[in-house]
Amino acid sequence: MDTKLVPIKCNECKAWAVFEINLINNGANFKCTHCGNEFPIEGTQKQTKETISNLRKYAKIEAQLYPEILNLKNPGDHTILSEKD
Repeated sequence: MDTKLVPIKCNECKAWAVFEINLINNGANFKCTHCGNEFPIEGTQKQTKETISNLRKYAKIEAQLYPEILNLKNPGDHTILSEKD
């Protein structure tokens, strides 16, 4: 099983956290390494990899406003960001 670590905003704990993404034949399983929230996505391997790439791009864009996101690299890393004006 191929595993990726990607910073994503978790809908369950409301934190930006490192998600563990396990690629499977027909999609991927996402797991927040902070709160344990899990969810699957379905799609071809190509679609799944594109989704992961887009999530990384989104995190980089958000990091321009919230540089703390760049520090999210290891399982369990998380931060709760306050809205900026």
